[in-house]
Amino acid sequence: MSSEITTQAHPFRVAALIAFLCWAPGEAGACPVCGADAVSNSNVGTAYFVTVLLFSLLPILMTGLFVFWYRRRIRMPQSPLENP
Repeated sequence: MSSEITTQAHPFRVAALIAFLCWAPGEAGACPVCGADAVSNSNVGTAYFVTVLLFSLLPILMTGLFVFWYRRRIRMPQSPLENP
């Protein structure tokens, strides 16, 4: 017996991948938030937009606040009691 690795794809796996790639876009369009309902219903569209904006800016805001806090902490004079 030979221990060679074959690189030939199984026909079933190829067919399953093609079927999934043809089926997946139709299912993605069924999202109630990303679909046409978000545009027609202004409350849902506004909530979606505000949430996306919040989650996009939150990491930037947290990083900025950490840098601000760290720089401020470095610049603070140390009291003589802290150094023995």
